[in-house]
Amino acid sequence: MALAVLVCAIILPHAVNAQGSGSQGDRPPPTAQDPGLSTVELYDGLTIRDIVFDGLDRVDANTVVVQIRSAVGEPLDFELVNEYDIRILTRLNLFRRIGVEATPTIDGGVVLRYIFDEWPLALDVQLVGNRTISDQELLGAIVLRPGDPLDTYQINRGREAIAEAYRERGFHLVEVSLDAQALTESLTVVYVVREGPRAKVKQLEFRGNTAFSDKILSSSLKTKSAVPFLRQGKLDNDTLAQDVRAVVDFYVDRGYLDVRVDREISLSNDLKEAKVVMIVDEGQPYTLRDFRITGVHRFRDEQIRALAAIKPGDMYSRTLILKTQQAIADAYGQLGYVDTQVRVLPYRDPDQGVVDLMLEINESDLAYTGEVRVIGNSVTKREVVLRESRLRPDRPLNILEIRETARRLRNIGIFNPQKIAITPQPVNPDDPLYRDVIIEVEETNTGSFNFGAAVSSDAGIFGTFGLTQRNFDIADTPESFRELVQGHAFRGAGQTFDISLQPGNETSSYSISLTEPYLFGSDNSLKSSALYFQRERESYDEDRWGGSLTLGRRLGEVWTVGLTSRYQAIDLHNIEPDAPVDVFAVENENVVAGLGVSLVRSTVDDRFRPSRGSRTELNFEQIGLLGGDFDFSRVEAEHTVFLAVDEDFLGYKSVLSMKARLGYQFGGDTPIYERFFLGGRSLRGFDYRTVAPKGIRNDTGLIGNDPVGGDWLFFWGMQYDFPIYRDSLGGVFFIDTGTVTNDPGFDQYRVAVGTGIRLFIPQLGQAPLAFDFGWPIVKEQRDEKRLFSFSIAFPF
Repeated sequence: MALAVLVCAIILPHAVNAQGSGSQGDRPPPTAQDPGLSTVELYDGLTIRDIVFDGLDRVDANTVVVQIRSAVGEPLDFELVNEYDIRILTRLNLFRRIGVEATPTIDGGVVLRYIFDEWPLALDVQLVGNRTISDQELLGAIVLRPGDPLDTYQINRGREAIAEAYRERGFHLVEVSLDAQALTESLTVVYVVREGPRAKVKQLEFRGNTAFSDKILSSSLKTKSAVPFLRQGKLDNDTLAQDVRAVVDFYVDRGYLDVRVDREISLSNDLKEAKVVMIVDEGQPYTLRDFRITGVHRFRDEQIRALAAIKPGDMYSRTLILKTQQAIADAYGQLGYVDTQVRVLPYRDPDQGVVDLMLEINESDLAYTGEVRVIGNSVTKREVVLRESRLRPDRPLNILEIRETARRLRNIGIFNPQKIAITPQPVNPDDPLYRDVIIEVEETNTGSFNFGAAVSSDAGIFGTFGLTQRNFDIADTPESFRELVQGHAFRGAGQTFDISLQPGNETSSYSISLTEPYLFGSDNSLKSSALYFQRERESYDEDRWGGSLTLGRRLGEVWTVGLTSRYQAIDLHNIEPDAPVDVFAVENENVVAGLGVSLVRSTVDDRFRPSRGSRTELNFEQIGLLGGDFDFSRVEAEHTVFLAVDEDFLGYKSVLSMKARLGYQFGGDTPIYERFFLGGRSLRGFDYRTVAPKGIRNDTGLIGNDPVGGDWLFFWGMQYDFPIYRDSLGGVFFIDTGTVTNDPGFDQYRVAVGTGIRLFIPQLGQAPLAFDFGWPIVKEQRDEKRLFSFSIAFPF
């Protein structure tokens, strides 16, 4: 009878619906459960004369001996017994309760006694009520087996495993309970399954909402109504509970602090479809009346108020409150007061519909940067990590520089972005003014081999074969062939080595390059590359081979200057008789060689998905300075700006970008393959390279339809990017304008408008797939239109 009472006390509170949050299966922290532990603390430090185990029946004493650290002849250690021995024994899942006591001996020592209460053993594990999933499959998902201790934690893990197996099959209203009578009378674990309906969400609506529409609120929910062939419309109580919390958070972030939300599920007669109704009691919106500031000594109150993202009279917003906390903490943190704490205490006045805030600021002491240490870099050289660090010893420890260092380390692509941690160490009492900093990284696979096929409206169909190593070291030569094969050579210096092979039906491109971002540990960079390019043009074929060498230098955080030399041999052949005379003028092989200088300023926040900042690039190249067959000068300028014009409550941004580009060539005759063209992806709505002056046919001497390019280019465009579905699908509206002529000006100006979608597939790279439809609204008589264009879209 005592056993029956004990088992019921343990099991019955857990025989509830298995569709809850899952916390029922969580094991509580194991601790000693016997008040006799106080005797261990009383005799702490005395020598252990003997260790005795009471209550062991099925469990062998040696099983316990090998687990505990307390030993005969050693001093009794209260912390060791409580924090290690008891915890490790509890995790064996063999004992329901463990006690410990110490008894003094006449010679000044102690006898340490462990008192065990063993779990009874399960005689059998059975299932009742499961029709869709077999006993064999469900029992395979359960850890508990006949003969195992009747551990509450393991029993409930099995119950949750059964429920999860059903949820994966679409039975999201499944209930799994335990047969308490079978457990108490026969020590048999019987899981009782109520499968419930395999329902899908057919309809989802809100009731009681007046401030926000159903469409706005539903975008915050994970539960979605079913769409044939596209979306299952899963009905899951755990997900619905999260959705209720999401709706509450949405309202609270907009000042509705009294909001209450519940859900209601209605099943169809056949139990296969469900209608979910979110019931909302909005309450009144609250505004911020005022806030008080305490604890400020290093700033004036007016300065703190100026940092606040929320102002008196604004709608109360939790997001703005968090931004306020962050802005104040950052103001201290960038001056070296990195441990300053900012607490926000709201005081609500329901009668007035207002909130008063108390900002409690606990200022920390000034800290300077001590030693910056790097851990986790088993292959990468230490200097590769430190050169990305903005932290400098003996300068105030700056929280913004810590974040910038983390951002730079993420962007170089050598380390796992989720495993980069920069941690100021605790204050050293011997030197309290300085704080050492540990940069912890986890190296990721920096080598990649890619192959596949691609298609572009501008370049046709082509295969892609690429080999890239982002952590290359040209000086790390292999000591053996085995070291080379295992990938232990040519790694660790942060250089980038790239081989790209792209054979295609219209365009083929082959290239190899090596980039050293920090030449000899300086702010200089060096990139060398070689290429071979083939293109089937409208009336001729073009082959191009050559190479380039670029020496760059970083000027601070946003400026870069570069000096580039290039040498290319271009061969035009298979020329049609009706090709323009400009093509015949440079038939066969000619050499283009030049020296150019570039200046780039970039403040964009993300290379592939920018939402703020700008990028400006200026280029000048003198062709013929290093020899070759041509002499002329080229000037190009490009400016792109990104503005986040909207951000939804899930953090997805709508971005407006504007781009201007200008190019001019002068001082000599330019060959056709060095001139400017627009069209295709560079001016959507028009065919590839067709926005340019048309050439004179070689066979007739009349103006033909083949473009021959121009020496003057101007482009201006604007694009609005917005999210459609989370961060995987987006849409765009755009306007592209521009012209290409032989002389500077805005004659023959074209304008096109359009729309498109952006598909983000991480497995295919960080840049999205772009599918655009463009319509010319201002064009010239001989222009060729292209409604649809597609490719990989880079922001600049």
